[in-house]
Parts: sequence; structure tokens; C-alpha cells
Amino acid sequence: GSNASTAAVEDEFLLEANANILRLRSLRCYYLAKMHASSLVHKYPEALALLDQAESLAQEALEEIGACDQMEGGDVLLEDLENVSEEMRAEKCRVLAESYLNKNASSNSNKKCLLERLYDYDIPSASAPLVHVPPKLEPMACKPSFFDVALNYVSDYPVEELEQAVKEHGGGANTASKGILGWFRR
Repeated sequence: GSNASTAAVEDEFLLEANANILRLRSLRCYYLAKMHASSLVHKYPEALALLDQAESLAQEALEEIGACDQMEGGDVLLEDLENVSEEMRAEKCRVLAESYLNKNASSNSNKKCLLERLYDYDIPSASAPLVHVPPKLEPMACKPSFFDVALNYVSDYPVEELEQAVKEHGGGANTASKGILGWFRR
């Protein structure tokens, strides 16, 4: 009696645990494949192998989750895993296309981003980024245009007026004899 019921509960628990392990392994393979196929890494054969593994693990997980009768949130997990399986197939197509384009790309092709090629109507041989990250450095003027405009209104120094102001205020040789501390003695 009770041994049969505990064995059934343990079997159900093991099925659920195995289903969750398969689901998580599938998701991990999928995200590792996405990292291998990223624009920085370009490891397409490895990404394809990981995507194949992720799809087979997802299929096994779907079967295991479907076999669990009393699994909590099993319907939600099934729906989510089916959506991720669709994403896996789409990612596989994208990786195949990227690998084909990178294999057939000419080595002398210019690496302009799409933002720089707005008015070029040729089809690029390889996928191009939308923008360069970080952006390319561009030279800029050292002097802002405000000072360039203000320079037009600056004239030569009024030498006579400056000399007259120095004579009126007692400047000249008298101030030079006071030394460096002369200003503080006033």
C-alpha cells in the first residue's frame, strides 16, 4: 500500500526533476550558441552544433514535461519551451546565413556601417553593423567659433591711453623699486 504510493510520488518527482534538468540544459546550450554566433566571436560551426544539441534537449524536455501529470506550472513551461524552440530554429537559420555571408565575403570589402552608406545602393557582400560602437574619432576645431567671431571686434591695444593711465597712477620706475612685496605695502 504505502510503499506503492511513495514509489509513485518518487517516480513523479524524478520525472519532474529530469524534465527541468533537460529544459535548463537546453536553454543553456541555446544561449551559449547565441554567444558563439555573436558579431564579436564568429564561431558559426560551434554555434550550429550547440543549436542542434539545444533543439534535441528541448524536444526531450517537451516529452518529459508532457509525461508529468501533476507538474506545477507544466502548461506554462511547455508553452515557454515551445516558444524558445521556435527561436532556436530561427537562430539556426540566421547562423547559417551569417556563416555563408562571412565565408563568401571578400577580404577587401569596406567595413562601412549602414549609417555611413545611406545613399549607396549596392548590396553588401557581408552583413554590416548599423553603427560603429564606439564611434570613430573625428577631428574638431580647437578654438570654438564664438572666439573666432569675437576676434573680429578686437582691435589693437590703445597704447597712448595705457601709458597715460600708468603715469597718472604713479607707475613706472617708482613701482619697480618697491620690489615684489611693494603691492602689499600700500
